[in-house]
Amino acid sequence: MKAVWYERTGPAPDVLTFGEMPTPVAGSGEVAMNSTIAVYATNGNRNPVIPMRELMERCISLPPLALFALPPSLLAAAQVDISKWLAAGKRIHNIAAQFPLSETAQTHLAVERGDKLGTVIIECAR
Repeated sequence: MKAVWYERTGPAPDVLTFGEMPTPVAGSGEVAMNSTIAVYATNGNRNPVIPMRELMERCISLPPLALFALPPSLLAAAQVDISKWLAAGKRIHNIAAQFPLSETAQTHLAVERGDKLGTVIIECAR
């Protein structure tokens, strides 16, 4: 990748170097450069600390989203992708609570309390 860097301090024209560098590869637990992380469901921490400098240096964007506000075509695409992901059995998130469909009201109360750590799941009949 093309990059600009410096290896000593001084006036920019004297110390900046332009050239090719190896493209960084994200390791385990890291986010690749130029990534996007969708931000949603921040009820547990309404004022999170965000490491802006690190995100800026890696060109990582954090667009907030609310599923109910998505256009129908994007919502349908998200539902397809989420269904595929769940079917693969690779859930990596915390499950805070699970409720049967008949207890949907209790599910909403569990979310609205604001103290959950993870996802609250409604178990629907298949």
